Amino acid sequence: MAMTKIIFFLSTLLFLTTSQAGELSLNDAKIQLKVPYTMGTHTLKASQLSGSLQWSESRQQLLSGELILAVQDIAADDETLRCHLLESLTLDYTKSDFPKKHVCEGDKLPLEGKNAPVYSNIKVRLAGPFTLTDNAVLVEWEIHGVKKEQTLPLEIKLSEDKKTFTLKANFKLKRSDFGIVVKKFLFIDADDKLPIEVEITGDTQ
Repeated sequence: MAMTKIIFFLSTLLFLTTSQAGELSLNDAKIQLKVPYTMGTHTLKASQLSGSLQWSESRQQLLSGELILAVQDIAADDETLRCHLLESLTLDYTKSDFPKKHVCEGDKLPLEGKNAPVYSNIKVRLAGPFTLTDNAVLVEWEIHGVKKEQTLPLEIKLSEDKKTFTLKANFKLKRSDFGIVVKKFLFIDADDKLPIEVEITGDTQ
């Protein structure tokens, strides 16, 4: 369920229409992810992203960046999927009753106690420099308290007026790299390598 991820830093295209070097906010970007679950593919969405990017106009390069996605903000098209997502990504398994049993009820986790969220955010840090002509970017994930580097393929498109962008990435995230446990559902076990489709849209200004 490490969908997250997402996912997420990939709003890097915000730099493309800036006229000078500086810090760019990612707060208005939106992310959509498609992930496998049981016998189908489901859509996750989030709009409460935060973070910033450092862009050099003279070099036409993104120098660095960080995107932060609050797991609690991720909306799913299936309530059970969202519960499993919250359990897998935010709980401290050494203290929680999960994964021995499910602890999410009514699409929510307890606010206090051993079954309350501990790892609230998914973070993605961009290791630049990165330019528009690059087709891959090195990122550092921080998921479930674990940091891991991965090179991701990117597809980037700007609108004709260069006011908005769309970014897509298809990749696999290995949940065992982050110690993430996903309980079986109807005797169906999740693959260790989760195929994830990410689409991020946002304004460049």
